[in-house]
Amino acid sequence: MRAKHWTRNLAAVLLTLCLALCMCSCYQGRRSAAQAQAGSGTASVRRRPAPEQPTGGLDSGEVIESRRAAAAQDAAKRQAGRRQGSSDDLQPTPTPTPAATAAPQSTPTPTPVSTAAPQPEQPAVYRQVVEGLREAAYPLHLECSYEEFLEAYTLVQQDPAFFWVRGYEASYTSTEVDVYFLYTHDTPQAIAEAQQRIDAVAAEFLAGVPADASAQDKALYLHDWLIEHIEYVSDGGWNDQTLYGALAEGESVCAGFSQAFTYLGRRMGLEAYTIIGYASEEPVTTTGNEPNHSWNAVTIDGSTRYFDPTWDNTDRTDAAGREYVPHMWCGVPLEEMEQTHAAQNSADLRPTTDGGGDYFAAHGYAPETFQVEQAAALYRQQAQQGKNVLELRFPSAAVFEQARAQVAQLSAQVEASSYGIHESRRVLYFWV
Repeated sequence: MRAKHWTRNLAAVLLTLCLALCMCSCYQGRRSAAQAQAGSGTASVRRRPAPEQPTGGLDSGEVIESRRAAAAQDAAKRQAGRRQGSSDDLQPTPTPTPAATAAPQSTPTPTPVSTAAPQPEQPAVYRQVVEGLREAAYPLHLECSYEEFLEAYTLVQQDPAFFWVRGYEASYTSTEVDVYFLYTHDTPQAIAEAQQRIDAVAAEFLAGVPADASAQDKALYLHDWLIEHIEYVSDGGWNDQTLYGALAEGESVCAGFSQAFTYLGRRMGLEAYTIIGYASEEPVTTTGNEPNHSWNAVTIDGSTRYFDPTWDNTDRTDAAGREYVPHMWCGVPLEEMEQTHAAQNSADLRPTTDGGGDYFAAHGYAPETFQVEQAAALYRQQAQQGKNVLELRFPSAAVFEQARAQVAQLSAQVEASSYGIHESRRVLYFWV
């Protein structure tokens, strides 16, 4: 009897092991199939990087984890059979942070209802995402593919109105997505207070705009104001990728700079929007890479020019340590901007049709030919205006090389203490 009983137990154990192996094999098969359908490799969760120590009043990692655990209980049935992943599988994505087109009912709505690039008609998934953000949904369940969610979320990223959304995590199949948004301010009161701080800074900015400023003057004023009032930081905290971090805290990475440009530009009446993509002083490579930068565009009378206040903010002191505002990436035509910047969505790029040049050309600092006396006169003209950094851009590569060869003679004529060369923009500048 004991032998038979032991034999039956052994058979049961073997049967259980076989079933477990089959289930594991089936799960791996579902996982591989979902990966193939989603086209996302091994990563099933995407999220924006979060600092180790969030500032007071914001969601900490512990709060996020506890909220996720509670939400997971409600979504248990939907989670069954989903592709799951660990954030350890992922590379941090330094792309700009979320935003949307309106604030919750309890939060004052920013003046620009939508600050993303104009769209003929927003898709249904985008509208569902926006509604979920308005309600601070956690999680937000969507019946769509992960690619459809990403398309909608990219539109959200380009709009700074939802400044309290830093990023997201997600689990998904080929037809469903559960999104866990990461909120920097997660209560109506906190959002309203943050909005008031943003509004106060915006009011201060708008009060300084000259009453008779043209659209071009407004864009230049905005570019310079952002550089003078926002510090670029790579580890500024939980808000460093948001409109709130840029305006209320005065520090940000590229995402905050571009969101602030779009937000304040719209408040001034400019047709400004944010572009997400890739940027490098070397030839831009986009294949297989996550977007790594964001910048801006302004359309005036049908012609679009491009601005990168982040790149102009990286080196702001002269040889004596005095601050100045560079204009290397101010009002750049599309064909020149594309040499170092590539949009994630090419539809965001609009042509520059007015035939004019950038900041340098607009101010007469872009000579088409080179003569030492002529160039020295243009440099001295800037010094007479009180500038401590004198800049000329040479649109022609051949003319730029001529100027570079005469840098010692030019330096003596303008009595410069030192000089610098910006290769990709072909700018020769002197500190005086």
